[in-house]
Amino acid sequence: MSCLYQRILTLFVSLTLVNLASASQPTLKQETVFKKDRTVFQVLPTENGYLVYSNYFWTSDGQAEVTQITNQGQIDSSFIWKGDYDSKWLRKIVPTSDKGYLAVIHGYREEWFRIQKFFPDGSLDTKFQLSNENLSSTIEQVSMVGINEGQNYYILHIRYAEKNSNQRINSQLCINKLNGQIISRCGQSKKSEPLNEAIYTSLSNDEAVIFHRLNNNSTNIMLFKGVSPESSFGTKGVINLPLDIQLIKGLNRGPNKNIYILADRNLISLKANGTLDVTFGKNGFLDLNSLNTRSCDSQMCNIQQNQFYINSLGEIIISGFIKRNDQHFLVFKKLNLNGQEILINGQNQLEIQYNEDLSRVDIDLLAPSPNGKIHLLTSTWKSMIFWEMDAF
Repeated sequence: MSCLYQRILTLFVSLTLVNLASASQPTLKQETVFKKDRTVFQVLPTENGYLVYSNYFWTSDGQAEVTQITNQGQIDSSFIWKGDYDSKWLRKIVPTSDKGYLAVIHGYREEWFRIQKFFPDGSLDTKFQLSNENLSSTIEQVSMVGINEGQNYYILHIRYAEKNSNQRINSQLCINKLNGQIISRCGQSKKSEPLNEAIYTSLSNDEAVIFHRLNNNSTNIMLFKGVSPESSFGTKGVINLPLDIQLIKGLNRGPNKNIYILADRNLISLKANGTLDVTFGKNGFLDLNSLNTRSCDSQMCNIQQNQFYINSLGEIIISGFIKRNDQHFLVFKKLNLNGQEILINGQNQLEIQYNEDLSRVDIDLLAPSPNGKIHLLTSTWKSMIFWEMDAF
């Protein structure tokens, strides 16, 4: 989550449900997870709840904090994160198939990087060591794009510059799972087109998706299966979208094998072969600005700060918020896999009223819970709130 979303308002939440005619309302539970001067950057679902990575970069002693939250919204005191690095520079946490985690750390200007491995309880695996010192001395400015897994190795997708050169190179390194040592440059090194930014996410442990923003206001999407580009996706694993994607809020594969991407203000549907699903929205794109069908204030009429997931019935659940008559509302929409609206209790959207300005709030997570309910995590700079509500 970008530092652009630093918030400066403590959230004092009180709930009232909007009186929607003929709509039965969900049962709601809320818990204040913490009240601290922190920004939440990442939330990962785990077997036991959710892993929350938060930080405050703008103070001299800013430190990362990694917390385990139970499925009841309580902090799990048995989980203790034990990193031995200057944790101000923690950038990303990646879950592994053995239920542990890899932590990606690199300097502000990408002049150095480290990867550390942690066991499920947050303790450090001291046998695993990987840093820029393991790479060639001719490499500098390593951009940690992402990690996925092979059978006995992790695959590190990196973008780097050679010394005395402005050319960026994309490459994959195979890393021994036990000790972090580089086995080989297991993928093809390839000179990169001029890039504004590279954004990494994943569909599963063995599938990596990399978004490359190009200078022509378009975005290349690369799909890797293991270490190799997925040959059935686009051209040699790459497609180009005529869209300058700046923020990836969610990525899911539907039961129809389509890949659904929540990018900026668009929900995008790609077929398994990488072509746009023209039956979805408008030629594969659904503009979230068009989803709110009720009256609202013009300055916040769009449903903002979205998250989404696909439930077991193959329905797309989207969250966001709007403003009406100087009041703020969490909004939930339900769509089918073609992007068409499904009514919620006879209404086209479900609304829950906040008493605080939601323009100061991030929705960090929307996910199904193990008990069949829906979990939501919202945060400001100073607090995080856990929500549990009935499925709809």
